[in-house]
Amino acid sequence: MTNFVGGDVLAFLRQSTELYDKVVYEFTNYTSAVITPKGKYVFHPGPDLNKPFHVFQKLKKQIKDSGKDVPEVNSRQITWFHFVKRKWFPEEFEIVDLNGAYATVLHRSNVIDDEMYKTLISGIPKHDRLSAVGFLGTKKSRVIHVRGQQPVYEVETSEMAKWFFWCCYVTGEIMKMARKYAFDDYLFFWVDGIAVRKGSGERVMKYIRSLGYPCKVENVTRCTYNGNKLEYYKDGKRKILMIPQKRIVENKQAVDFINELNIN
Repeated sequence: MTNFVGGDVLAFLRQSTELYDKVVYEFTNYTSAVITPKGKYVFHPGPDLNKPFHVFQKLKKQIKDSGKDVPEVNSRQITWFHFVKRKWFPEEFEIVDLNGAYATVLHRSNVIDDEMYKTLISGIPKHDRLSAVGFLGTKKSRVIHVRGQQPVYEVETSEMAKWFFWCCYVTGEIMKMARKYAFDDYLFFWVDGIAVRKGSGERVMKYIRSLGYPCKVENVTRCTYNGNKLEYYKDGKRKILMIPQKRIVENKQAVDFINELNIN
C-alpha cells in the first residue's frame, strides 16, 4: 500500500529502522520514500503529486501504445543551456518562451493524441504538466538496509527516460536554431527560453512558431548579473536564474544515516 505523507523523512526513516529489520529508502528529484513491511510512505514537497502522477500514467500508456521506436539519445547529446561569456547583461531584454515544449515534442513525434496534448497544454496547471512530463526521465536511487548487514545500493532508470531525453534534445536543437536566427540580438538560452535584445523578440517568436512550436515573448527589466546568477523581473515578477538545485541535501542526510547505523 502506498501512502503519500508529509513531515520529516529522516525522522521517519530513523524510527522505521528501529522498528523493522528491513527498510528501503528510495529517492528521486521529486520524492523520497521509505518502504517498510507495513507499506510504502512517499514524502514530497510542495503541491500534491497525485494528479500529475495520474496524468503521467496515461501519458506513459499512450507512448507505449504508439509502437514508436524510442529515439537513441543520451544526456551528453543534449544542449541544456548556452551563455555567451560577457561581463554584463543589458538591464532590459526579451525572452521568447516555448509553451509546453516537451509536450509539443511528444505530440509532433506522434506518440500522444490531441486530447492528451490538450490536457498537458491547457487542461492542468503548469507545475502539474512539468511534473507529469518530468516523471518520464525519473532516475530512482535505492538504499536497502537489513539489520546486521552492509547497505545495498541500486539505481533504476525509468523505462521512459529515452523519450524524456528526446524531448530535451529536440528542445535544445530548437534553441540552437533560434540562436543562429537571432544572430547579433542573441543573449543566452536556458532549456526552453531564449533571451534576445529588446525589440527582437517578436521576430524570433515568429521563427520558432514557423517550426511548429507555440511560444510567447516576455519582457525583462531590472536585470543584474552576479557571477553565475541573473536576477531580473519578467513581466513584473522577480526571477532568479541559476543552476537548479536537486533535492540532494535531504537525500544525502538519509543515506549517511543508513551508512552510520551500528551493525549488530
